Amino acid sequence: MTDDVPVWDMARLLAETPDSERVDEISKQMQPFLHGLHPGEQGAILADLLAIWLSGHAAVAHERLIDAHVRGVRRLLPLYIELNKGEGDDR
Repeated sequence: MTDDVPVWDMARLLAETPDSERVDEISKQMQPFLHGLHPGEQGAILADLLAIWLSGHAAVAHERLIDAHVRGVRRLLPLYIELNKGEGDDR
């Protein structure tokens, strides 16, 4: 890599599509660690992991990555609400 090329490329980073099968596999492995914890603990753990992920990127990328992350969460939320109907009293 030459000095004039940034280590990261924001457009490429935001455009890359992760391997959904790998994401599902890893998510399923992590879910038991959060199951049964208080929602505040779950949120704090997820916030900690997000901060770790963000800290590995250039500071100028943080806000755009947070926005992209939240958009992804908002796209997934209706799917999981539908999948989990009837499993909780507060839905």
